Amino acid sequence: ETGLLWVKGESAALGYWEQPELTARVFRDDWVVSGDLISIDELGVVTHRGRADDAFKVKGKWLRPVEVESCLLEHPGVAEAAVIVVEDQDGLGKPVAFVVRKGEATEEDLRQHVLAQLEPYKHPRRIFFIDSFPLTHLGKVDRGALKRLATG
Repeated sequence: ETGLLWVKGESAALGYWEQPELTARVFRDDWVVSGDLISIDELGVVTHRGRADDAFKVKGKWLRPVEVESCLLEHPGVAEAAVIVVEDQDGLGKPVAFVVRKGEATEEDLRQHVLAQLEPYKHPRRIFFIDSFPLTHLGKVDRGALKRLATG
């Protein structure tokens, strides 16, 4: 089962500067609601499952991009993967994948790999191959730039 990670400690911040609404959402008594989704197995091993705010609905079910990204990364021909949501002509969200290859992976190779691993609603509707991911000033994948690439 996956749940939201809450943390507590002496070094935790007290809130966000001049952002009372965000502070009220994230800081609860002595706890900080991290926004990270985790699971803990029977041995106590914690696995990061993505960010709560990254999830989107596909066919009425919640999809966390990290699920599809992890599946793609298991393929030997994938160096990096990112999944975003793009709305179709009816305004419905569809997962789209961006992949940095290592080797000769084809779109069909990746489709077959995902088909064997994930429920159909999680399958990327399109897979784009790119040389490298656009990054934000913080060094994170710029998902907004990927969305512009997918829709432009």
